[in-house]
Amino acid sequence: MQGYIINPVSWTRRKVESNQRLCLEMGYTLIKAYHKTMDRCDAIKVWKPRQDDRKDYEQKYLKEIQKISKIKHHNIASVYDGRLLKSNYCLAIYEFINGVTLKRWLSEERTVDEKMTVYRKIISTVIEYHKEGLIHGDLHHGNILISNNCDIHIIDFGTSLLSLGNKSKERECYFLTKLTISLLGKFCGFNIKHFAFIFDERRRYLEKLKFPLLNFKIEPSLLAITFQKYTDILESIPYIHKFDFRDLADFCITVSQTKYLHISKFMEDLLSIYIKQKKSQKTFLRTMFETISENAFPEYIENWEFADKKYQASIYAYFELAKSIRPKLIFPIILNETIDDVTVREEIIQFLNEFIINCSHNTYFDMFNKKIINIEYNNPQIQDKTRSILFYSLEKCIENVFEFRYWINTTMHEILCDEQLVIIINKIIENNNYYHFEN
Repeated sequence: MQGYIINPVSWTRRKVESNQRLCLEMGYTLIKAYHKTMDRCDAIKVWKPRQDDRKDYEQKYLKEIQKISKIKHHNIASVYDGRLLKSNYCLAIYEFINGVTLKRWLSEERTVDEKMTVYRKIISTVIEYHKEGLIHGDLHHGNILISNNCDIHIIDFGTSLLSLGNKSKERECYFLTKLTISLLGKFCGFNIKHFAFIFDERRRYLEKLKFPLLNFKIEPSLLAITFQKYTDILESIPYIHKFDFRDLADFCITVSQTKYLHISKFMEDLLSIYIKQKKSQKTFLRTMFETISENAFPEYIENWEFADKKYQASIYAYFELAKSIRPKLIFPIILNETIDDVTVREEIIQFLNEFIINCSHNTYFDMFNKKIINIEYNNPQIQDKTRSILFYSLEKCIENVFEFRYWINTTMHEILCDEQLVIIINKIIENNNYYHFEN
């Protein structure tokens, strides 16, 4: 390559020995090179993509490289160049980082504080690039380098995303969880069962729980936030018996900001191990319920634009849960108590019952489109009544109100991570042209 003096030295000897032959299918090589003009050392990676369609892959790869190159973060190795070679191999030029892999760093004795410091730097960096709409896709221990003062550097960013397709999100979640276990596993209070999934290391997969209120999609961006907040929780737990009311309120806010806790299991452990006095338990439960409820309902959000999106997302979520537990027998009772107009009441009953009957083929947005003319569903009052009826019907069918309200908040955020659903939500808000809430 023009301008470079190539020196075949990799970050780890194993990679050099096992990847010298570029002709190996889906192999890669990673070398250190000195750029004479820029007077710097770079890392050059060359690999064979798993996708046969060169033109399609080239467009996607260059678009991804362009996005990644715009990331300016001191904990992410910069991307200087990327291209697809005539031989169908991909090439990327990165900032060279002088450090050891996280795997090698962990092979030596490390204190809990050192691990916590490194973990916090990693997870905050992950959250930052998730905000840019990016995922790493291969965030294993070999792609995280540790330099002096426990500084971390994420390398090899994005080169696996295109060949993995939809599995990139699953891999991101798996490696984030494995990373969390390896660095925080021995921290006081840590329990992998506190999360609403099963970590399957053999299959490299996060298995979803079968219960309706715990069966989340697991979005990488929300999982990273959950792990960051869980870290705050772990550091607070040893002092929880000394909390005043303000401390307790802050702690409950942190818990409510997580998205993928198995909230019942977490609270059970907290009450049985760390909060043993009955009076303290009651105060904690009351404060936690109030805090989780505030996060579950858009009415408490000051930003009206975001509140409106969460409002629509909450209706979508209620309808999806109704598919599982089908609470149609309760609808008439609540309707009689809340709606005086007999015609409107009958229309809504018909609307809800039709949805429950045909739920395998419809979402809330499908039914919205079908019924908007018949029952004037674009009327804010009708929409509010339908949402309230669904909520109260569901809550009457669910024993654990903590889980239900925690589920509402998580599911709303998952819906707002879905670009296609957000487009539909924005259209509904635009058509309605009103805000739902008043101060």
